[in-house]
Amino acid sequence: MSDKKHILFFTKIECNFAVVERIYERLTRDERLEIRFTSKNDLDGRSNRLFQRMGRSDLPTVNPTLAAFGRWDLYISPDILMMARRARFRIHTFHGVSFKGKAFTDKVLKFDRLFVVGPYMQRRFVEKGILAESDPRLAMVGMPKLDPLVDGSLQRAEILGRIGLPLERPTVLYAPTWRKESSLYSMGEEIIRSLAQKDWNVLVKLHDLCYYPSYNTVDWDARMRALQHRNLRVIRDYNVVPCLFASDLLITDGSSVGNEFTLLDRPIVFLEAPQLVERYRETIDLETWGTKTGRSVKSAPEAIEAVEWGLAHPQEQSEIRRAAAANIFHKPGTATDRAVAQIYAALELPSAPTLSRP
Repeated sequence: MSDKKHILFFTKIECNFAVVERIYERLTRDERLEIRFTSKNDLDGRSNRLFQRMGRSDLPTVNPTLAAFGRWDLYISPDILMMARRARFRIHTFHGVSFKGKAFTDKVLKFDRLFVVGPYMQRRFVEKGILAESDPRLAMVGMPKLDPLVDGSLQRAEILGRIGLPLERPTVLYAPTWRKESSLYSMGEEIIRSLAQKDWNVLVKLHDLCYYPSYNTVDWDARMRALQHRNLRVIRDYNVVPCLFASDLLITDGSSVGNEFTLLDRPIVFLEAPQLVERYRETIDLETWGTKTGRSVKSAPEAIEAVEWGLAHPQEQSEIRRAAAANIFHKPGTATDRAVAQIYAALELPSAPTLSRP
């Protein structure tokens, strides 16, 4: 019988992998660990389908049925779904923090450890009466996915060069949330066309669920292909972080990238989406930070004016962006270290791994 520790990572959609990718890269070098990935959306048994679509067919996978009933020493998931029913220890990493507030649910109580992203998240759980401040399930970790935004490992010239855009032009990123109540449905295509007419690099990063037919009434893959332009790139990578780092300004609505971009202290333009606010009226928090870290607009023409202003006045609202970033994200740049330390503690293993794997 193997004396290895068996770990199962669950990824519901592509962007879930970005949340745990840095953790996986650290753990996979340890010969004491046997790691597998599974996905809810591969119920036909071809458990590597999602990862092949992402260009990560190198990942070791297991089909969902075996994942659900297998014995695992550790289950790690950025999604609230509890796939591994017989796991000895369960960790929830959270896949983002947005003002929509859906992360703050008592469903997290199914997990043994919660990788809290920052003080704001912990306070909200306590305020809602879901967890006590001293609850041992709460582990102040931060967000490993975002470490590269501040640790010096990314280069803007390399990112833009790889996608064929010039370094000398300002870069604007449009990254809406995925719901049909989002700005994508109400004004997204008009926004993209208007941006493409300017002398800017334009990046468009839709949420992965925008490309899932079962979640949408619009074929966004076809729509995006029809919007091709010399200075426009539609990004399909599972990880938004390089796009964030390469951008001088972000346009979004209720997506968690609005908070993530504050770590770069660069201008943000929020597209108002009243139907989205109404959909999340039971959980939404617009009082703490909400859209205060950027300028809010109601239309595509207003958005273009706000982008022009933001690019010309990048320090406007800097103080509130920096305050929000410090409150939402715990010690960015070193979150992966804390996450890995928590995992070794959960596995009851010495934290120093064997580094014989390449």
